Amino acid sequence: MFIPFTKLARGWQVCIEIIFPVRDDAARIRSCNSLLPYYSVRQTAGIVSLLPFQESSVRAAIHELKFHKNLHATRLLASALEHFLKDRSHKYDYMIPIPLSAKRRRARGYNQVELLISAATLPPDLQMLTTVLQKHRDNAPQTGLCRKDRLKNITEAYSVNDRQNSSEKLFGKRILLVDDVSTTGATMHAAKAALSPHASSVTCLVLAH
Repeated sequence: MFIPFTKLARGWQVCIEIIFPVRDDAARIRSCNSLLPYYSVRQTAGIVSLLPFQESSVRAAIHELKFHKNLHATRLLASALEHFLKDRSHKYDYMIPIPLSAKRRRARGYNQVELLISAATLPPDLQMLTTVLQKHRDNAPQTGLCRKDRLKNITEAYSVNDRQNSSEKLFGKRILLVDDVSTTGATMHAAKAALSPHASSVTCLVLAH
């Protein structure tokens, strides 16, 4: 009896998933084709956000990008970034992803915000800079800390990398500082404080808040 290939493939997939269960977040976004139905530009405490973190699909995509390098999640979030830049790219000269400490990057193997920006189709005149801002202190994870402790934890963790003449490169430029998610805004404000003395303007953007 002839069994269609697609039916056979689904059968194998079911067997594989019985042995290796799919993560809940990965399963949640598997059939999600777009996060744009949740897209809503908001500004809170000087930080622009594009998606509501309380939405389960948004939250799942953020987790899958951040901890599992899920390509589908990356593309879903990149689409929201593209939507934001569609009529605004002329307002910025550079995009800078929030950096990880060297220790955190080695442990994770990648910077999720760099992946997100790289997956987006950007205008040719809008360049991502990945080395001008550095995180030189491996502070404790922000998760679980109250606002006061988050601010204390992240203070002076970021600086401009002057070994690459970054101050001169940033002079007079309009910066779009990008992170995946914000809770209290402590990380974004600390990074902005490091960039602001060198740039013409710094706009803080997170995919979810």
